[in-house]
Amino acid sequence: MNDVVLFARRWLANPLDIGAIVPSGRALSEAMAAAVPDGEGPVVEFGGGTGAFTEVLLRRVPKDKLTVFESDSALCDALRRRFPQLRIVEADVGNGKELVAPGDLGRVRAVVSGLPLLCMPK
Repeated sequence: MNDVVLFARRWLANPLDIGAIVPSGRALSEAMAAAVPDGEGPVVEFGGGTGAFTEVLLRRVPKDKLTVFESDSALCDALRRRFPQLRIVEADVGNGKELVAPGDLGRVRAVVSGLPLLCMPK
């Protein structure tokens, strides 16, 4: 199943969690990745979706330095198939403190997020 179909199906199942009807495009993905500063620390992606940002981030960030969080189980499964070399965490990032042990990631260089913040409760 292609990314657009998978994403649209997940949106239909829960529009407030997904927040858009299609995945982010190439231009936005490139702009987000370009904003990640150079450095050695890990990068965290919140809301991996179908991997639009993830794919571009891997050009700037070594695979062992990228951790992707995704709460939707179907999208998480798709991410794991597409990027088997990455650490993909199936969880709501709102519970981030419980998900990552102190010091587990070290000093994070950047957080990249495609989360639908305007759809989320305060």
